[in-house]
Amino acid sequence: MKILALRGENLASIQHPFEIDFVHSALGNSGLFAITGKTGAGKSTLLDAICLALFDRMPRLQANKKNDAEIGLGEDATRLKANDVRSILSRGKAEGFAEVDFMATDGTVWRAHWHVRRARGKADGRVQPSEQWLESLESGQRFAGKKQEVMAEIERLVGLSYEQFRRAVMLPQGDFAAFLKAGADERAALLERMTGGEIYSRLSMAAHERAKEEKEKLATIQRQIGDIRILTDEEKETYQTQQTTAASQLAETESSLKLLESHGKTVAQYETLSTSLTEAREGQQAAQQALEEASPRRDELGLLDKVQPARADFIQLQQTELSLTQLKKIAADKESAVAVLENDTKAAEQAKAAAEKMLAESEISWEDAEPRIRRAAALDTEIQALTSQLSQVLSQSHSVTSSYNQANAEHDDLDKRQAQLTSQQHQIQRELEQYGDFAQVAEQYQPLFDNLEQYLAARENLDGAEREIRHLTSLQQQITMQLTEADCHQLAVTKEKQAVEAALSSLQPEELERQHQQDLERFNGLQIELEKRRQLQMSGQKWQSVLTDKARLDADKTRFQQVLVESERALKELEPVIAQKAVQYEEAEHAYNQSLSIVNLSEFRAELQDGDPCPLCGSEHHPYAENHPVVEGVLQSQRHRLQVLQEELRQLDGKKRFVAQQYAESEHHLSKLEQPLAELHYIEQQIRESLTSPLYEFGCEHLLTDNLNAEQLSDWLTEMQRQGVEHAQKTEELYKTIESREVSFRQIRQQRESLESLQRFEQQLQKERHEVEQSETQCRERLDAQRTLASSAGEQVTSRHHALNELLGDDSWQAMLNQYGAEQYVVTMKQKIAHFRTLDEQHKTITQQLTGLQPEIAALQQQLSSLSGQVNESNKQRQALQTELDGKSSERRQWVQEEDLQGFEARLKKQREDAESELKAQTQRCNLLAEQRAANTASLASVTEQIKQQGQSHREIVHRWLNWQKSFELTESALMQLLSKTPEWVDEERKALAGLDQNVHAAITLVAERQQQLVNLENDTTNHYVG
Repeated sequence: MKILALRGENLASIQHPFEIDFVHSALGNSGLFAITGKTGAGKSTLLDAICLALFDRMPRLQANKKNDAEIGLGEDATRLKANDVRSILSRGKAEGFAEVDFMATDGTVWRAHWHVRRARGKADGRVQPSEQWLESLESGQRFAGKKQEVMAEIERLVGLSYEQFRRAVMLPQGDFAAFLKAGADERAALLERMTGGEIYSRLSMAAHERAKEEKEKLATIQRQIGDIRILTDEEKETYQTQQTTAASQLAETESSLKLLESHGKTVAQYETLSTSLTEAREGQQAAQQALEEASPRRDELGLLDKVQPARADFIQLQQTELSLTQLKKIAADKESAVAVLENDTKAAEQAKAAAEKMLAESEISWEDAEPRIRRAAALDTEIQALTSQLSQVLSQSHSVTSSYNQANAEHDDLDKRQAQLTSQQHQIQRELEQYGDFAQVAEQYQPLFDNLEQYLAARENLDGAEREIRHLTSLQQQITMQLTEADCHQLAVTKEKQAVEAALSSLQPEELERQHQQDLERFNGLQIELEKRRQLQMSGQKWQSVLTDKARLDADKTRFQQVLVESERALKELEPVIAQKAVQYEEAEHAYNQSLSIVNLSEFRAELQDGDPCPLCGSEHHPYAENHPVVEGVLQSQRHRLQVLQEELRQLDGKKRFVAQQYAESEHHLSKLEQPLAELHYIEQQIRESLTSPLYEFGCEHLLTDNLNAEQLSDWLTEMQRQGVEHAQKTEELYKTIESREVSFRQIRQQRESLESLQRFEQQLQKERHEVEQSETQCRERLDAQRTLASSAGEQVTSRHHALNELLGDDSWQAMLNQYGAEQYVVTMKQKIAHFRTLDEQHKTITQQLTGLQPEIAALQQQLSSLSGQVNESNKQRQALQTELDGKSSERRQWVQEEDLQGFEARLKKQREDAESELKAQTQRCNLLAEQRAANTASLASVTEQIKQQGQSHREIVHRWLNWQKSFELTESALMQLLSKTPEWVDEERKALAGLDQNVHAAITLVAERQQQLVNLENDTTNHYVG
């Protein structure tokens, strides 16, 4: 069994479609590869997918099979057991699958598919039962059966049960690490559990019990032998005489029994021959009866040969009737077409007259409207000029009015702005009066804040230095205690170190390490040789697999080549048969169509009346007017014949397609086999090249011959496995020796680790003592620095306090500073100073703005006076232009009411052009209809002449047909039925009659043979008993 490809989707952490090709990708040539990735990447999921597709089970659930706790969210119906394989479906996914392509033990290629989904294709639906199917990739057919039957078939193809597959192919996760770390006894138990070797332990126990039972049986038999009495010579002679007599009687009895058996066989043979003779006589009677019943068919064949001269007239009669029918139909169509064309011509002439009338009316309308349009166009030009002048005047008027309104609005805005600024000036003046003498402080605010900040910083430094002094004094006391404690620890460590060194010296570690190194070198050499043997054995197994696959593919190639030759031969044999059947089908179809035309002839005969001439032959005597030939039976026979031929053609065509498909499939399989054979040959060459050096090293160069087969390679692999087992036993014994010495090494390592730990601890103590001493020195230096800092900060606090008293006049600020706090006091002072400075700046700005508004207000008053005069002049011009424009517009409407003069003119021209186009089109249509009517009239006359000529020819053929009926003394239906028989039918009928004759002769011969066999049996029996 070999896995070829793996596919899947939505399995555990792999939430996307994936496919791994183990044959045609880089993995196919590597031979050995590893699956790596971070925790949760999906490495184990790939192995689970293989087991799911093949066995609907997973290795990771093997140890968890008793855990039936439910997992998942939502209702109970949507939850799963922890040991349910369907729980591998990725969370939030509606369906998932696992699919494996593998080569079975018999060389066939299959695809195993496992699928799970949720109801309605939704991610929160109930998980449905898993589905599994098996498909052959060579034939494309799926294995039909229930799930258990599919599982049984997969186990048969793989050659392993699930447990065997899990232990031989899938080593459970974590077991190999436990195997490497375990002791000898634990390793043996783990090896049995992983590989299923416990069965050999049970077999050993069973063999021991069986050997014990057999020993007990042997002892019992030996005791029984001891109880047997030895016979005397007289008793032994008597028993021998009795034995001889009994043997003689037995021989006589066996001779009689053989004689009776021979007689029984003869009787049975006689009964069989008698039955065969009776059956042969019955067959002869049946064949004779069938021959007699076929006598009317022989007569019919003779009559058919007699009427063959009339076949040509029969065919010609059918053809002329068909031709007449078609010509009459054509004539009727032509007459109908001529009538339709006449009606269309009348309608076209009426439309032409209407178009001429419409053209005359449009000419009159244009002549009346043209001078009015010209006058209206001139007035439109004058109105457009006046409108332009009026627009200019209106634009100037709007511009002047807009300027006047804008200037007036600006004047009002300036008045409001002046009043508003005056009000703001008075308000700010009242607020400034409330600050009193604060103006002098506000002007010197920067020196004030600088001294205040220096005072606060100095006081904060003084407080910090005092706190640091207290802290460092306490820290100096703690450091002194740490130094005393470190001296005690150092003394204890020195004593313990001396005891460990004495114990380590007593174990002699150098001698143990020398012996251990020698054993390790031997063990490594054995391991290397064992690994070489294992690699050589694995390569040999791969070589054996390649040889087996190559032999199987060669057999498949031979088989497909044979199928290809047989298919090609079958196709060549089928082509002439199909061509012959196609010709027979065409002839039968032609005869059937001829018979259908005869039905029309029969209906025509029924209309004949005595005294009236026949339209076909001209005779006034109609002897067959009342005798209507019945051709329905002939039609039925021909229809059946057509169906039979059609079915035969369909079967032959189906057989041809099947053979062609088989041929194409064989070619396809052969082409597919070429590449695997070449690949196997290339792989075998690579294996040979890679194994040349190892085989010479192990003395197995005889395997490099070209005629090596899989059986020889299997024998060599068995021998290599035996040698490997012996080598592994030696390695195991040496490993146990090395392992037993590990106890002493563990003690040495423990003592050394203890000594190293004590040394590290001693160094750590020394380091800590040095760090404590450094800390003591730093603490003393920092304490002196803080005392110096506190003295400097006190002096600065005193100097800044005096400076603030001079700036603020007294020391009342000290009380406020203590009451509000330094931060709040500084904020309050800054806000007060900032507000005073803002009010002062606003007062100055408003005073400047009021001074600048006075000239602007005076200029706007002068501009308003000038703009008022311009507005009055513009209104007078606008009224004069509007009066003149109204007069011109009224005169324009009197000439033409339409506003769009160009559109009105275009419509009149369009009406005239449309009338001319319509008249032209109707004239052309009348001419075309006249030509078509003339052509159809001429064609109708030609068809009528053809009908007359064809009718004359038909009457002559009918006359000859009636003469044939009189000549053969047959009715029309009987003669038509005989002539409807095809040559193929005649040949088959002759063959069938010949077959009846052969059956009669064969039956007579068989009866004579059976009679002769009975006579021979009776003679043999008589001679036997007489002899």
